[in-house]
Amino acid sequence: MKFNLFASTASNLFAENRILKLALLVFFVSQVVLSFFVYSAVRYKETVLIPYDLSEEVSLRRGVPDEQYTRMRIRDVASLALTYSPATARRQFNELMFFYAPEEYPSMSRVWFDLASQIEAAGVSSVFDIQDMRFNEKTGSYEIHGRRAQYLDDQKIKEERKIYLARYEYRRGRFTLISFEEKIR
Repeated sequence: MKFNLFASTASNLFAENRILKLALLVFFVSQVVLSFFVYSAVRYKETVLIPYDLSEEVSLRRGVPDEQYTRMRIRDVASLALTYSPATARRQFNELMFFYAPEEYPSMSRVWFDLASQIEAAGVSSVFDIQDMRFNEKTGSYEIHGRRAQYLDDQKIKEERKIYLARYEYRRGRFTLISFEEKIR
């Protein structure tokens, strides 16, 4: 038996085994690094939308729109709830109901439609001028500051500064109103 041939073949096999182990280790490390980059790319993915009712783009991160979109939705809610006339109140309050969370809809629809009936009976109009909107960290809601004027047959009957609280959340990327109420000072 030729021992040199056997020894060189065995040493070649051991060397080849070490090279395969190194290649496997490099492959494993590259997969870990690649997985990290894919995870960070998905996590920080930003989708840019231009909705039909906005003139500017809105970006979404992790299913939550940016602050500009939230402020616009809060402004829409305040406008629908606080600026009305006897002819438009019921239609506006009906449109306002689309923003409410499903679990809040039954109770809030009664409240708003009862208010619409009172507005139609009394003939009162209201105008709310938004002067400032602030995000309240404690309550997780927006404070809407402004002046509210009420009219009866084209005569101003009341004008005062008011603050309203709008509590909301995003559910599956959709703006959902939880509550909208006047802040008691």
